[in-house]
Amino acid sequence: MIGASIVAILLILTPLINNITKPILKLTRAMKQVSAGNLNMNITIQSKDELEVLGLGFNRMLEDLRGHIQESLENEKIKQQLEIDLLLSQINPHFIYNTLNTVIYLARKQRHQDITEMMTAFIHILQDAVRIGNNEVFSSVEKEVGIIQDYTKIQKYRYRDQFELYLYISDNVSTIDMPKNILQPIIENALFHGILPKETKGMITLSIHLENDRLVVNISDDGVGMTTEAIESMDSNGNAAYSSEGRIRNIGLTNVKKRLELLFGSEYFLAIDSIPQEGTSLTIHIPTKNRSGTMLI
Repeated sequence: MIGASIVAILLILTPLINNITKPILKLTRAMKQVSAGNLNMNITIQSKDELEVLGLGFNRMLEDLRGHIQESLENEKIKQQLEIDLLLSQINPHFIYNTLNTVIYLARKQRHQDITEMMTAFIHILQDAVRIGNNEVFSSVEKEVGIIQDYTKIQKYRYRDQFELYLYISDNVSTIDMPKNILQPIIENALFHGILPKETKGMITLSIHLENDRLVVNISDDGVGMTTEAIESMDSNGNAAYSSEGRIRNIGLTNVKKRLELLFGSEYFLAIDSIPQEGTSLTIHIPTKNRSGTMLI
């Protein structure tokens, strides 16, 4: 009877697990092809759940990316805008690959609720990338903070009990526009190169407030910190102090600074303070803007 029960359970569970893992494996293979440079592809997932939505988002992302590349070849006038869009829309395969591997692990453990929460956060991030195709350079503080919460939710499944994110967002800044995707690369660097190398649990703090009609963003961590030489090297070449492992978007601090320069010229301020073995703090001051893109200062 025990043997018959085990066989019956396996016969019931195997199709259920395959229905989850097969679409994920299909997405993983597709991402490997994309990372090899093949953008002329589409995938079909008919699972009638979040994975099907993820597949549609993946196809839309590739379609938009192909469109951006074609536009850059046809119209010299919008090169600067396309440069911003492409910088924002470069989804790094490492992040997606690691995320899907985590989902496979959770599926094998039958942690269906965790899978739903993780894939919902992942879909939100992909949808944010898709919106870049509409030439959205700015987004509200509330939406950008939401993307950070989705990003850290995914990373906490991979690095459980290794870090905490604390948010201090002033009530009067939630509807203010800010450049898209300048928070995530900094949070990412704080996690991978500040918190994870230390042996104890770390803390990342994001605070945003208004100061003299300027939006002040501060991201700090209590990680391993950096030397003065490392900061100077990063200032001259933002990717020098950081590897690309685990990046959700292949954007270093140099590209963040470059986009701030394109958008604000000399009107923005960025500073890094760090003490080895104590932590790092990065502060950005940018002009507040209304929905039409006009500076309010």
